Amino acid sequence: FPSHDTSRQMAIERTLDQSNKVFVATAVAAIFHIIGLIGIVYFPSLEMTSLTPVNFFVSAGLLWWLKRDYTFWWIGALIFALGFLAEVIGVNTQWLFGSYQYGEPLGFKWLNVPLLIGLNW
Repeated sequence: FPSHDTSRQMAIERTLDQSNKVFVATAVAAIFHIIGLIGIVYFPSLEMTSLTPVNFFVSAGLLWWLKRDYTFWWIGALIFALGFLAEVIGVNTQWLFGSYQYGEPLGFKWLNVPLLIGLNW
């Protein structure tokens, strides 16, 4: 029965590895958000909101590191697209969310909506 024990041991190691990854990803995300909050509240002259794209990319990178499931990513791409479409409708018609617009911190815009906003969704 050594093969059974070996496969069981491998499953335990994968679980521990995933648990460690989740812990590290959670810690990194928490540190980024805490630093951002402190910067925004106590040091407004630093303009921490200009680093929002960095936060989006770090969060997406951590998620990619944790989730290698293609179904998850296809659903994520669909949510990205639908969220972006909702923002385009909202910004250009004021119908969904009222009157609003995006400033420059989120970068390149298409149809008056930053492409990065889909990551936020």
